[in-house]
Parts: sequence; C-alpha cells; structure tokens
Amino acid sequence: MAPKSKDPPAPLRPIVLAGCIALLPIALAFFVVGAIGIHILLDAEDSSSLSRSDFGQAYKRLIAMNPFFSAFFLNGGMIGALFAGTKLWEHRAAVKRVKKAARSKKAITGGTTAAAAGASSEAKKDK
Repeated sequence: MAPKSKDPPAPLRPIVLAGCIALLPIALAFFVVGAIGIHILLDAEDSSSLSRSDFGQAYKRLIAMNPFFSAFFLNGGMIGALFAGTKLWEHRAAVKRVKKAARSKKAITGGTTAAAAGASSEAKKDK
C-alpha cells in the first residue's frame, strides 16, 4: 500500500523555531567532536599531533571511562543536525506557502474591490 499523503507542514511556533535554531550549531559541534574523536581513536601509534594534544588525551580518558560517548557524540550530533535542519527546511517552506496564499488572497479580494469601485464610479457617471 502506498503511504497516505500527509498535510503540508505548518509554520513552527516561535519557541520551537528558537529551539531548532539553537540545536543546529550545537548538534553540528557534537558531530565534529565525534568525527575528530574517531580520528583520535583510530590513531593507535599516536603519530598525529591531534592525538598528542590536550584534547586528544582528554578524549581518550573520556572514552576509557565509557566507550559509548564516542557513538553519542557522532551519532547524536548527526541525528540532531538532521532533525533541526529538516524542521527548519519545512518551516521555511510553510512560511513561503502561507505568504504566497496571503498574496493571492489579497490580490483576489483587492481585485474585486477595485472592480466594484470602478463599476460604482461608472454608475455615478451614468446618472
């Protein structure tokens, strides 16, 4: 069976929009930290200057306490960034759709009032 078509998304509430805007750079930072951490963990010989840096040593100590932190940083950052990005993209499309609908509604109502005003002025001229 084909999936049901869902309604177009509505614009986000201001608090949700602010949350998504704040989440995006934080999630991207977590993703970058996770990717750099994977690079540090794969460097077993400590040949990279990044592995010998203070950040590298602290990351190795953190992973020694709990290896799941590496997955948390990398996967959590990627999933959070994708979530925030798609929500912001849908919000942008919804705002554009609402503005377009408002413009077309204004043009329709504005056109009828202008036509009615023109017809009433012509009716006054005929009298």
